[in-house]
Amino acid sequence: MKHLLNFSPPVKFRKGSSFMFQIVICLLYALPIFMGFALLDEFIELEGLIGYLGTASEAVEKRHVEFAKAQSGARGDVEDRAAMEGRMVGYFRSLSGASFSWTTLFEALERTVPDGVRLIRIKIKPESVVQIFLEGEASSLDEVTDLLRRLYSLERFSNPHLSRHSREETSAGPIIRFTLDVQYLPVWEARP
Repeated sequence: MKHLLNFSPPVKFRKGSSFMFQIVICLLYALPIFMGFALLDEFIELEGLIGYLGTASEAVEKRHVEFAKAQSGARGDVEDRAAMEGRMVGYFRSLSGASFSWTTLFEALERTVPDGVRLIRIKIKPESVVQIFLEGEASSLDEVTDLLRRLYSLERFSNPHLSRHSREETSAGPIIRFTLDVQYLPVWEARP
């Protein structure tokens, strides 16, 4: 076979050599078939994974439903919960009396104590009710009586009790030393 430009190619195809042609045709047909088998294998593997995850999801859903039933059974009735909440509020209110603001206590005492009375010592004993022990001096017994009347009249203080008083003569005049105890009832405030 002669080329148009009078060029003869170095490789000459013979009429009987179709081996190379058959190999190329086999590769052209075999490559898509092998790719199809690879996709089929991945599809089968994916189907198995989807089935496994489906059964695992059903098991988790079943355990979740059982757990929710157990939790709702452990909660108890609405009446029981209301009774428990009432007890907790009662405990909280009784314990809230044991914690109070010193500032409000001192402000209440400043407004209550008459001018002629001087407090020397304040001792606090927090229990279910805050018990306050006051030691002080007054220039007359009338001022101590006025202090007791004021403590009786206030809502924040209850049961004032004059436990001891004595009269002493000094160079400045007579001084009455007294000790009294009173229960302090702080205003209960809802805390977060």
